[in-house]
Amino acid sequence: MTIRKLLFFLQAAVLILTSPYVNAAAESDCSELELEAENVLLASLTKDLKTDEFLYESDSEEVIYPGSTIKMLTALTVLDIADPEEKAKVGLEYFLVPSDASKAGLKPLMKLTIRDLLKGLLLPSGSDAAYTLAAYCGRKIGEKEGMSASEAV
Repeated sequence: MTIRKLLFFLQAAVLILTSPYVNAAAESDCSELELEAENVLLASLTKDLKTDEFLYESDSEEVIYPGSTIKMLTALTVLDIADPEEKAKVGLEYFLVPSDASKAGLKPLMKLTIRDLLKGLLLPSGSDAAYTLAAYCGRKIGEKEGMSASEAV
């Protein structure tokens, strides 16, 4: 399965969960669901993707960080800049990854294809892969000699 297909399926899953086809959820008591998420908004959408109605919400107004949703946008951006077969080396950007972030298990000086880094980004939600991809693409589009890891990211 290609990375683009995986992203399509992830986007489709979101649309399916918020489509008119789940109107059965509106007929049941969604508050009885055992959800692990702290913030939930389940909406029914029209064909033009405008909100039809909210079926269920829990703390949906609270400001939260987008987390892994940003990783999907990162993957799409990377695919616009780099070929999946190009190779990238894990550099000093590795040390910019917050200690409590989810990781794909990368180590400094590892050399991987962009495809493998995208898998590390999307499957375990690896922030180490995200930083490596960001640094690689930042250097590629920045075209600045000796760009630091933080500048590239």
